[in-house]
Amino acid sequence: QLAESGEIKPTDMLWKEGMAEWKSAGGASEEKVLRLHAAIEDISRRCVDLEETNDRWEQKWREADARVHAHERQEALDEAAREMERRLGLRAERDEPLASHTTMRVGGPADLLVTVKDRFALRGVVRLAASRDWPLLVLGRGSNVVVSDLGVRGIVVLNRSAAHEVDAARGEMRLDSGVPMARAATLAADAGLTGMEFALAIPGNIGGAVWANAGAHGAEIADVLRSATILQPDGSEEEVAAAGLGFSYRDSQLKGSAGKGWVVLGATLALQPDAHRDRIKHRQGETCRHSKFMTFIVEFR
Repeated sequence: QLAESGEIKPTDMLWKEGMAEWKSAGGASEEKVLRLHAAIEDISRRCVDLEETNDRWEQKWREADARVHAHERQEALDEAAREMERRLGLRAERDEPLASHTTMRVGGPADLLVTVKDRFALRGVVRLAASRDWPLLVLGRGSNVVVSDLGVRGIVVLNRSAAHEVDAARGEMRLDSGVPMARAATLAADAGLTGMEFALAIPGNIGGAVWANAGAHGAEIADVLRSATILQPDGSEEEVAAAGLGFSYRDSQLKGSAGKGWVVLGATLALQPDAHRDRIKHRQGETCRHSKFMTFIVEFR
């Protein structure tokens, strides 16, 4: 544009003029050669200035674009928080550090953190997020989880849905997925049911235990699980038998692509009656002592 306006001439034009003058004069004077070099240097300087200007404008454009996206993201989070409060009565916390909610005490902020205390609220927030295409992560007690210092985008749900029913006569326990494993072990022992003693050493929830087939001391959740109540990605609920969850060592179908979007709402456990509750308590005590010993060994090492 500068060349077309006549303010400066392109390099090739200057070289042609210089060569023409050189030939007509039988060689160029020193003054003309210096003028030619000065013009070329001027063009180079102006080109550099233009590149720097373009770089500055590109940087400003990127910054403006980032501000627009940040503003749009903030509006989307505001809308999500309003919707959850209006529809479900759930108040979301903004930029809550997840280090406070994991056993390793690491983790950056969640965009939105909401705590659910019953199955209705858990079901509601999962369905609402799916209908709005909001990113969602369900977190139990935060064990065996390492959260990035960058945090988690979208909604993080702390699952504290802890309803439970114990039928000692039938040897059956029905538990919400937010019931801690240690609590489930205590409920079973108090009812005179054996089979959950190992759970006393596991810091997670029932939901996470089903998802990962958690276990300890030679036992695992697959040994006692009769069925799990699963919330499907389309919002429907299904009672899935333990045999249909593809359990293996510390693994299940829920971890793979086949279980993507599935959320564990609850579990039904099949346990065995034991009239001698003191024996159950003794086994629990052994579990606790072994766990404390192993913790000491790990810390010592």
